[in-house]
Amino acid sequence: MTGIHVGATPLQVLTLSLHSETFALDALKVREILDPVPVTEVPGAPHFLNGLINVRGKVVPLLDLCGKLGMPPSSQSIDTRIIVVEVPIGGLSTIVGLRADKVYEMTELAAEALEDAPHIGMRVQSSFVRCIGKRSGEFLVVLDLEAILHMAPGQADVTKLRRHGRLKVALPCRVDIGGQTVAAQLADLSEGGAAIIGFPSRPQLSEGQIAIEGAAEELSFAVVDYQGGTLRVKFHDPGHPAVLELLRQLEEETDREA
Repeated sequence: MTGIHVGATPLQVLTLSLHSETFALDALKVREILDPVPVTEVPGAPHFLNGLINVRGKVVPLLDLCGKLGMPPSSQSIDTRIIVVEVPIGGLSTIVGLRADKVYEMTELAAEALEDAPHIGMRVQSSFVRCIGKRSGEFLVVLDLEAILHMAPGQADVTKLRRHGRLKVALPCRVDIGGQTVAAQLADLSEGGAAIIGFPSRPQLSEGQIAIEGAAEELSFAVVDYQGGTLRVKFHDPGHPAVLELLRQLEEETDREA
């Protein structure tokens, strides 16, 4: 092994297990660790993309680390965890969930114990490895999250799947506020809320129901703001399956228009 990181600083890592093999992630990129949550599947997605999950009101793509690293898919067990990370992808700070068989601990790898990954002899593709750390006489593979989360051309784009900004599409909807029904257009869906175009004035009531084409049921919301015929609302349950399903359909509509 060559290319010892002389003068490098210690590296804080989170250790985890994939098919009984131990790996590590840069702890600075880890936001939180979750128990398994409901997953909304994305039709046509790569095998390593499990689907979309709700993390504190935000829609986040969930990737199976085993599938991305070329390992057989693992079945969910009592030890399965979701590691929520934040990584710059394509110039955007992107939040992604990573499925792991088990999570162990946060630990520190000394600077002198860090070495470059060899180009051959690795169980995992070398481009997915940030470095090799030595701990208690054993080698620990530290994964390169930016490289792992990079999608090849033609594959599902993580940055599209996690859009928190506006989705530039317009879908028909009906909004009911205080018994008054207004035919409108859903302009975008983001951060657990939506912008709805087509209101002549601000509604007198602050709460209502919205029926959107493609959504399985009506959704309750609270008015956030009104300006120039556009009503900004916040869903009472941003993690509702109907909201996640609507986001998926909006993503498909956006891709067709692109």
